[in-house]
Amino acid sequence: MRPGLDDKCLTVWNGLLVTGLCDAYKATGETDYKKLAIDCMNALMKHQVNKDGLKHTYKNGESTIDGMLDDYAFLGLAAVSVFEISGDKKYIALANRLAQKAIEKFYDGDREIFYFNEGDELIVKTTEVHDNVIPATNSAMANLLNDIGLIYGNTSYLSLSENLIGKIQENMSTYPGGHSNWARAHIKQSMPFYEIAVVGDKAEALAFELQTKNLPNALIAFTTKESTLPLFDNRLTNGKTAIYVCKKGVCQMPVYTVANAIKAMTK
Repeated sequence: MRPGLDDKCLTVWNGLLVTGLCDAYKATGETDYKKLAIDCMNALMKHQVNKDGLKHTYKNGESTIDGMLDDYAFLGLAAVSVFEISGDKKYIALANRLAQKAIEKFYDGDREIFYFNEGDELIVKTTEVHDNVIPATNSAMANLLNDIGLIYGNTSYLSLSENLIGKIQENMSTYPGGHSNWARAHIKQSMPFYEIAVVGDKAEALAFELQTKNLPNALIAFTTKESTLPLFDNRLTNGKTAIYVCKKGVCQMPVYTVANAIKAMTK
């Protein structure tokens, strides 16, 4: 007798894969990684995203089980990554929507933490705070809220991220191995972290050049056309492609080369 085969697709695991593919593209410039990331994200948007939120599993053309916090957190982070490499605003809009839905469905305002599941009288509501092979859902949400908060200029997201980190901060020094993804979020809040907006006809090429420099303290996004997204709003001008180096919405004067953008990050 052949063993049973579990071949269903999970939204959370595909989200993790998409983020990894985006990172691989930034590191190597291999366009197959970029195509795979975008194709997978588009398939997830088609099959797993609906007006109420997300579905957790997919198999044989059927999406089942309401999404849990890990689905929202890791697909949201994947959407941010795809936005960074593609410049397509539909992906950052999805990340923003998923963050909003996660807050509505899973956030406990009294405890100031996210539950893993919505829960009912038959299911115990649990929380994840320790990073393991897969990061904790709450640390993933801290990173997601920070990134979207910077792109949209949403101070409530930034505050929520900071509050999450504050609840865990003491544990990072006593058990760093179990809080590595928390540490990434903490560094974004406590050390110089930049959102870099590249705007203009050659924005994609300049943004990719920046992304290949391995700048872990920067979120790099681009647009080649006019955009109302707060990170890009009123920054597109005729002529040279400009690079704006910003910290929490406060931007330096534009520069026009990658070398000068990196130099601006040291001021």
